[in-house]
Amino acid sequence: MSRRIFIIGNGEVSRDLSDEIDASDFVIRFNQPKRSIGMTGTRTDLLFVNACDIPMKRRLDDSDYWRSPIVGAAGEVILNYNWLSLRLYGVPLRRWIRERRRYDWIEPTIAAFQAMGKPVRCLTTREYRAALRDLRTGGENPCPSTGYLGIHHFLTRLSVPDDRITICGFSFEGWRGHQWDLEKNWLRARCRRYDIAIMETSFRAEGS
Repeated sequence: MSRRIFIIGNGEVSRDLSDEIDASDFVIRFNQPKRSIGMTGTRTDLLFVNACDIPMKRRLDDSDYWRSPIVGAAGEVILNYNWLSLRLYGVPLRRWIRERRRYDWIEPTIAAFQAMGKPVRCLTTREYRAALRDLRTGGENPCPSTGYLGIHHFLTRLSVPDDRITICGFSFEGWRGHQWDLEKNWLRARCRRYDIAIMETSFRAEGS
């Protein structure tokens, strides 16, 4: 029996999908849903979160985030990297320690989700390395987005044959440090291998 899967970015969707999403078998979301609020239901089986830098600090300080029905519904939380993963980029140890002190919100993020009773873990270095390998085109490691890491994790570790997957709310645009064209092309190639439908507003609305 096939499963109905939704992978939902933080951009706009073309119509109200709430009933379809809440009735589906598995739903993945990312960070802090924005433009699709009220249009994509609340079911959240897996929430992927970037626990680095200012956006996560803002979420930690924002009581509305922790009261969000979507965050409250999350069955499991995965943080999109662990600090050891940054050593894959050849960051010198001294700089690595200094930047961890400035940008690392992993421990308080884990504590906050655990206080809600949520199972939470970091993506392992092995999982992160596998995602880099599938995205890399040359010798330099790319900097993947949370959306790419979440989609890669599902397709390589959680998907089963006959899954029917709908992806919506993605544009693969945003922070200049991400290789959006590589991520977009990677996903389009997977559409030929998996039963994936990309909603028409994807790649245009604001992504995650």
